[in-house]
Amino acid sequence: MNIGLCMNIGIIGTSLMGSQIALRLALRGHKVTVFNWDKSKAEKLRSANSSITLNVANQPSDIGSNCDIALICVKDYEVVSNVRWGSPAARLYKEKVRAKKKPIAV
Repeated sequence: MNIGLCMNIGIIGTSLMGSQIALRLALRGHKVTVFNWDKSKAEKLRSANSSITLNVANQPSDIGSNCDIALICVKDYEVVSNVRWGSPAARLYKEKVRAKKKPIAV
């Protein structure tokens, strides 16, 4: 079922909650990119349903640079903090992107 409005959505964390969100958004016609530190989980999710297309990012900053919305579905504050402030490879937003897009907490 396509809702008519397609967004480019990134999801960091493809465990129980993140994987289900990614699948449902992709089934609704959104372009979904996922990232997981254990890349095999992200790849497994991509191959789980042949009727949808999921992209797998190499690092969180790929999602920050290429997606309209980023959802972070990780286990605790330490991991969220690492995604937000960690090393450049682990960050959601690189310096130049951070000024253009601001994260929203819900």
